[in-house]
Parts: sequence; structure tokens; C-alpha cells
Amino acid sequence: MDGRIRIRAVAVANEPEPFWTGQDAEARIEAVAATVPPVVGRLIAASGYNGPSGQALDTSVLDPLG
Repeated sequence: MDGRIRIRAVAVANEPEPFWTGQDAEARIEAVAATVPPVVGRLIAASGYNGPSGQALDTSVLDPLG
């Protein structure tokens, strides 16, 4: 390691719905990333980690109910 502490995830906004599916995660991250000073690092979307609660709810609970 290079001696820096790396943060794996940072909350940048409240989810837009209680069970958000993450459909607009990239755009949300880009909007916030534009405000981060370069000296503190950069933000990238955690692909596959945004919205799993909403995705699980949609596919395993709501879809079967129609």
C-alpha cells in the first residue's frame, strides 16, 4: 500500500425511494463527483452495489404479485 487510507463506499445522497433500484446511480455519482476537490481524490460508482434492496424487492416480491 502507499500509506493512504482508502474508503470503499461513501454515502452521497439519500436514496430517492425507500427501495431504490439504482437505475440512475452513475448520473448521481457524476453530479457529486463534479464538486469534489481533486486533492481529496475521486468518486466512482460502486457498480453492482447501488440499489440491491430495491432490485431484490422488485424481482422476488413485487414481480410475482404483478
